[in-house]
Amino acid sequence: MPRKNLLNRLWAVLVCLSLAGTSFAEVVPPPTLFPLNQVPVPEPPSLFQYVKNKPAAIRLGKAFFWEMQAGSDGIVACGSCHFRAGADSRLKNTVNPGTRAGDTTFQVRGPNDTLQPSDFPFHQRQNPEFQSSPVLRDSNDVVGSQGVTRNSFVGIVPGSALDDGVSIADPVFQAGGVNMRRVTARNAPSVIDAVFNFNNFWDGRAHFVFNGENPFGPLDPSAGVWINQNNTLVKQPVVIEFASLASQATGPPLDDTEMSYSGRSFPQLGRKLLSLTPLGKQLVHPGDSALGTLSNSVLQQNGIPSPDKGLKVGYRQLIQDAFQDRFWNSSQLTPEGYSQIEANFAFFWGLAIQLYEATLVSDQTPFDRFLGGDQGALTTQQQDGFSLFFGAAGCSACHLNSELSSASVRASGFLTNASHALIEPMTVASGLQVIYDNGFNNTGVRPTSEDIARGGSAPFLNSGTGQPFPLSYSALAELQALGTLAFNPNLFPLGSPVTPILPPQIRATFPVANQGNFKVPGLRNVELTAPYFHDGGVLTLEDVVDFYVRGGNFPVANQASLDPGIVELGTLQNQPAKQAALVAFLKSLTDERVRNESAPFDHPEIFVPNGDPGFISIPARDAAGNAAASLLITLDPVTSPTGVGSQLVGGTVDAGSSVTLTLDTAAVAGAVTVSGTHWSAQLSGLVRGANTVTVTATNQAGDVASVKGTITVLATPNLTLDALPAVTARAQLVIGGGLDAGLTPVVALNTAASAGPVTTTTGGTRWSCTISNLVPGTNIVTVVVVDAAGNLAVRSAQVKYAPSDGDLNLDGQVNLVDALGALRIAVGIDQPGAEGKAHADVAPLVNGVPSPDGVVDLLDALVILKKVVGSLSF
Repeated sequence: MPRKNLLNRLWAVLVCLSLAGTSFAEVVPPPTLFPLNQVPVPEPPSLFQYVKNKPAAIRLGKAFFWEMQAGSDGIVACGSCHFRAGADSRLKNTVNPGTRAGDTTFQVRGPNDTLQPSDFPFHQRQNPEFQSSPVLRDSNDVVGSQGVTRNSFVGIVPGSALDDGVSIADPVFQAGGVNMRRVTARNAPSVIDAVFNFNNFWDGRAHFVFNGENPFGPLDPSAGVWINQNNTLVKQPVVIEFASLASQATGPPLDDTEMSYSGRSFPQLGRKLLSLTPLGKQLVHPGDSALGTLSNSVLQQNGIPSPDKGLKVGYRQLIQDAFQDRFWNSSQLTPEGYSQIEANFAFFWGLAIQLYEATLVSDQTPFDRFLGGDQGALTTQQQDGFSLFFGAAGCSACHLNSELSSASVRASGFLTNASHALIEPMTVASGLQVIYDNGFNNTGVRPTSEDIARGGSAPFLNSGTGQPFPLSYSALAELQALGTLAFNPNLFPLGSPVTPILPPQIRATFPVANQGNFKVPGLRNVELTAPYFHDGGVLTLEDVVDFYVRGGNFPVANQASLDPGIVELGTLQNQPAKQAALVAFLKSLTDERVRNESAPFDHPEIFVPNGDPGFISIPARDAAGNAAASLLITLDPVTSPTGVGSQLVGGTVDAGSSVTLTLDTAAVAGAVTVSGTHWSAQLSGLVRGANTVTVTATNQAGDVASVKGTITVLATPNLTLDALPAVTARAQLVIGGGLDAGLTPVVALNTAASAGPVTTTTGGTRWSCTISNLVPGTNIVTVVVVDAAGNLAVRSAQVKYAPSDGDLNLDGQVNLVDALGALRIAVGIDQPGAEGKAHADVAPLVNGVPSPDGVVDLLDALVILKKVVGSLSF
C-alpha cells in the first residue's frame, strides 16, 4: 500500500468505527489536519540571492500576470485563462477536439460555438453510479482555454502591444475558413493555492527547480541567466529550488496556442514590454492591494476611480526595484544583440509571478475555521460530508492534508534526498507492482492513450541515453541508478536534494507506471472552478461525485496504471443523501474573498476574449472587492507609418455605448458609426507627422473610457522593395514589396530587361511584378511611387544575371576545367561562389534548355561534360 494512503486509510477505519455509536454529524478533525494558515507557504531558500525587494517583486509579478500587452495579439494575458477563482469559466470557443490524441474532429461543439449545460458530462452513463451501466455518449473533446489565432511571429513593434506576424491558415481552429482563437488541449487549473504544489501543470512539467529560462528545470542543460560579473556579461546556470510556479509562468508566454505567435522569444517579449506603459490598456484600481499606489487612476471626489489606465512607472524601473543589480545593470549586449534586462526577461517574469501567486492563498474557508476548533463553521450536512471525505468515501487517500492534495510540497516529504516521498510503490489495477510519482494518479477519466501526461517527456535530449528526458521523477531516478542520467554533476550532485534517487528497496529496473497520470489538484474553491478534471468534461460537483462512485470511466482500458483506489463505492451507490453531503462539504472549501475578488484576489481590469467577436469585461477591484466601472473600448491597429492622408479606423465597444473621436491635429474625423459592439469612422486630412486619435466611449450608466492611437504620416509615401538575390541563374524573377494602400508603383530597369504589370494584394499594402529577359551581368531595378500630394518615394536594388551556361570558372569558355570543378562541388570538395554556382547550375534540362534547381550536383557536372564533348548544345 502506498505510504501516502496508510495513515489516511487507518484514519478512515477509525472514523467508521467511531460512527457506530455516535450521531453522524459528530466529527472531530484528524490530527494530521490543521488550518491552512498554519502551513508554511513554500519559498525558494535562495530567494534573496536574486530578489532584493520582495514586495516590489510581488507588485511586478501582479502586473506581469494581468498584462494584456504580453500576448502577441496585445490581448491575451496569463489572467485571461485564470480570471475566475484562478481558473477559466468560459464556455464559448473553448472546445479542443482532442489534439493530444491526434484527433482534429470536433464532436461536442465546434470552433466559436458555445457549450450548453446539456452538453455535459462528455462521458455519460444511463445510471451514472454504476460501472456496468450502458454508455449513452462519449467524446474525447476537451474544454480548454482560448488563446491566440495561428500566426507566425515576424517581430515586435516597439511602442505597440501588437506583434508583427503573418497569419497561417489553421486547419483545426477555423470557422468558415476564418481562423478562430486556438484552444488548449487541457483544462486550465486554478492558480490559487498552486504555490503548495511541488510541481505544476497537469503533467508536472513545471519543475520545482527553476532554471531561469523555461519550465523544465535541470532537463534543459543549456538554461541559465546573464550575470554582470566584474563588468563582464556571462551566462550562468541557476538552481532555484521550490520555484515550480516560476517554472510554470515561463511556459504560456511563448506557447503558440496560449499567448504567442509561433517563434517568439522571451527577450523579444521583454523588449516589447519595456517599451510600453505597464497595464497600459487596463484600469488599475487606486485601491488595488498591491498596485494601487502605482496606478495612473486616482479616486475622484465622487469616489469613482478616474479612467486613466496603466501604471506610473515602467517595467524597467519595476524590475530594477525588485531584483539584485547584477541581473540587469550591465551595458553590454548578448551575442544575440539583446540587453541584459531583455535577455533575462524570462527570469524576471518567472520569479516575480511566483512571488505574486504565492500571495494567492485561500486559507479563510469554513473548512479552515472548523479545523481551528469552530464546530459551528460547518453545517450538519457539511460535517456529514467531511466524515465521508476523510472516511468511507476514501477521497483523502489522494486529497490529503490541509492542502487537500498529495501533490503538495509537504506531502513530498522533501527534507533530504534520502527521505523524500516523491516515489511510491503501488499495485495498480492490473495487479502489477510498480512505482509511480506521488501526487500523480490515473483515475480513468479518459483512456491513457489519449494523453499520457506524467508519462511524457521534455523537449531536451538526455545525452546519457540519446532519448528525451522523461518528466517523471521515478523514471529519472531509474536512469540515475543505471548511470545514464546526464545531469550536470556540479549543479546536481548525487547527494543533492534535487537529484532524483530511488528509495533504497527499489531496483533500477522496477516497472514504472506514470502513463496517463495527472496531478492531484487541491480542492479549495472547487465550487467556483467548473468545468472539472483535466479534460473539463464535467460541469457539476454532483457529476464529479458520480464519476468516483462508479469507479471512473475507463478502469479496464487504463488498468496498467490505474490507481487501485478507483473502484465502485458501494457505500455511496443509491445514497443521494450521502452524495449531497459530500457536495455540501466541497462547498465549505470556498474562501469568500475568492468569490468576492477581494485582497489578495483583487486585480486590474481585464478584457477576456470570448469567441469571435466578443470579450468579457472584468472590472478592476480594490482590496475590499469593490469593482471600478469597466467599459470596453478598443481601437483596431491603425496603418502607421503611412503616406496616405486618409484612413478608416474602428474597434469594439460595449453594446449600447456612444462613441466620440477627436484628433490633436487639423485632420477631420467623420461621423462615428456604432453597430452593435463595433464602431468605425473615416479620418481625412491627416497631417504629416504624428496624428493622435482619441476614442471615447460612454455607456448608459455614464461610465467613460477612452483609448488612444497614433497615425504617423510620412513626408514621403511608404514604399519597400524586398531583397533581391545577389546572383540569379534565371532570366525571370518575381519582385515585390510593401506600400501604402491606394498607391501603385512603377517598375523600371536600366537594361533591355522588361517589367510586367504591377499587382497589389493584402488590401493594397503589398505589390509584386515579374521582370523578364534579364541581360547577363548587373541589372538595376528601380521602383517609384507618387502619392496624391505629389510626394515621391524611390527604391532601387540590383541583381546579377549569370546564365546557366556551364562557365563555372567565369573565363568565357566551357571546358573540362568547368566540368571537373562542378564534379568537385557535387562531391563536397569545393564550395562555389554565388556567380559560379549560377553558371554551373545547368540541370535539369527541360526541352534542351537548362532549368536551374539551385543545386550543383553530379547531374550538372555530367551535362557540362556533354556540352564540352559536343553531345549537347545550349
